[in-house]
Amino acid sequence: MTEIINDEKNTKYLDYTSDSVEFYPFNNNIFVCGTYEIEKGDTEYKERRKGKLYLFEIEEQKENENNNNNNNKLFKEIQNINFNSGILDMKWNNNKDRILGVVMSKGELNIYQYDEVEKKLELKSSTEISLSNDILSLSLDWNKSGDKLICSFSDGNIGLFKVTNDYSKVIEEKRWKAHDYEAWICAFNYHDESMVFSGGDDCKFKIWDLNQLLNNDPDAMPPTPKFTKRCDMGVTSIHCHPTIENLIAVGSYDECLRIWDLKSLKQPIITTDSLGGGIWRIKWHPFHKNKLVTACMAGGFHILSTDPENINDFSTLQIQQSYNGPHKSIAYGVDWSFNKNNFDKQFIGCCSFYDKCLSIWIP
Repeated sequence: MTEIINDEKNTKYLDYTSDSVEFYPFNNNIFVCGTYEIEKGDTEYKERRKGKLYLFEIEEQKENENNNNNNNKLFKEIQNINFNSGILDMKWNNNKDRILGVVMSKGELNIYQYDEVEKKLELKSSTEISLSNDILSLSLDWNKSGDKLICSFSDGNIGLFKVTNDYSKVIEEKRWKAHDYEAWICAFNYHDESMVFSGGDDCKFKIWDLNQLLNNDPDAMPPTPKFTKRCDMGVTSIHCHPTIENLIAVGSYDECLRIWDLKSLKQPIITTDSLGGGIWRIKWHPFHKNKLVTACMAGGFHILSTDPENINDFSTLQIQQSYNGPHKSIAYGVDWSFNKNNFDKQFIGCCSFYDKCLSIWIP
């Protein structure tokens, strides 16, 4: 296992605790970082959160600078937006409309559009999607078409929402009780938009059929998932493979990564050994189909890949590289940059919580 240490120029310490990093899909050097802070006081816990959304740009090292390290990059802040609510998750919409969805601790869903000329995020809509003041919005994901998203909540519910063509309005289509406790994560099947996944603090990974849910009588019994798998601990992360159908990565507080084949759900293709901490984020590589990266809380950040002699055999998945760098706290956010043409300039954004640390890992 190789430890890659980055130059201090690839590190920034933020104003608030950091938990989410997302690279812009159409420019390898643009990314966002989401943060939140819990202020001291006697008011309601939820009301004491505040947050900040950062927009960053990675700058190439100038040729005339006295530095022989080609991997030495700099990144600069180009915008920040303050909130009286904490950011808990963000996802870019992968269509060409340059849209970012952000879920907030007080229950808002904010939709932003990135202006590539001005290099700034512009608010398109802000919608209260939480049912009450004590329910947090925890995660979100877009469908591949980019016209719908799902959000998960601290009361165990999952919500399905449709956005208008100009992103000025968010319309709820369905909300259902998916988990007994916090629904930490929800995700779309990018190859079948009628299928969504969820994971919760009740230690269950579930698969849902949206067609069945949308046709279900709202006064009937709670909907039944297509598939339920009980895990040893809470399910915290799920990501559908972007290019291989039926392949799903699932992470848990039990520190093990599981790869599932939707065609054969009797058991996972692989359950890895412990990655050193609860797996809070999983991101498949956008173009290298046999790789993924994880943020593993106390275990740092890991790239896992299959055997190079048989890259399609996901039962051979194992850690290829690991990274802690400047991070001294819980590894919460991670994402690959989207450079399709030049893999020498692959970046990974990493953020950790209590130390408020953001860094660029160059594997």
